[in-house]
Amino acid sequence: MITWLGIIEFTVLTLTFWVIGRRFRVFCGVFVWLVLGFFVVTAQSGDSLVSADAILTLGGIVFYFFGLLIVRLVIDRSVSVHLLLNPDAATRIERMKEEINDRVSDISRYRLGSESGDALHLTAFGRLMAGVTAILYSILGQKT
Repeated sequence: MITWLGIIEFTVLTLTFWVIGRRFRVFCGVFVWLVLGFFVVTAQSGDSLVSADAILTLGGIVFYFFGLLIVRLVIDRSVSVHLLLNPDAATRIERMKEEINDRVSDISRYRLGSESGDALHLTAFGRLMAGVTAILYSILGQKT
């Protein structure tokens, strides 16, 4: 029963991700209802909520949800995706400028760097985060 429930929840979460688009609250609401439904159905079917199957299935759904949130964030904030979606050259250039300015503002907001004139310099925190990222990339075998 738990296996089928996991497959159904995985399918519903995937379809919700593609159908609702950028409506973050709706996506989170569907996730909450899926988790509550998992508890209710599992308890009513007589299966144990602390069995390995239940814990792994629920853990998989939770990690899948957070993975989809990361994918949505990357899609929404990607300058290159927005460039591909705008067929008009003038609109594309303006949109690209806005997106790049937003990314530079994010760097300042999160204290990763500071602007001085046309240059952008990393703060100590920014250098630390760049170092941590480089180490993680090398451990995971990612090319920079």
